Amino acid sequence: GDTYVFGLPGNPVSGLVAFGLFVRPLLRKVMGHHEPLPPMWPAVIDVDLRSSDPRRTYQPVSSSWKDGIWHATPVDHHSSGDLRSIALADSLLVIPENSGGVEKGSHLDLVRLTDL
Repeated sequence: GDTYVFGLPGNPVSGLVAFGLFVRPLLRKVMGHHEPLPPMWPAVIDVDLRSSDPRRTYQPVSSSWKDGIWHATPVDHHSSGDLRSIALADSLLVIPENSGGVEKGSHLDLVRLTDL
């Protein structure tokens, strides 16, 4: 009926990201917000990144505002259970599915953790 059910991952970083990207926007929509999704910001990646994941991934990064655009530098991240990585990060860089990785200087979307 009108009941929403979510199953969130058990790893803390995955749980935080899943809640912020899926559950919170639905709650905001139900509450009548006109912009329920967290804003995505264009960002330049400051290093080469490899990705063999066929899924869209969210890389914890440290971001800074330079020359009118966000710049993203990945923090040391080992797994979705790595709380240290999310504590060092202030944003998530959206790595597209099947990308094989991204080159330094590429433009990607960035989600600020304060917006989750």
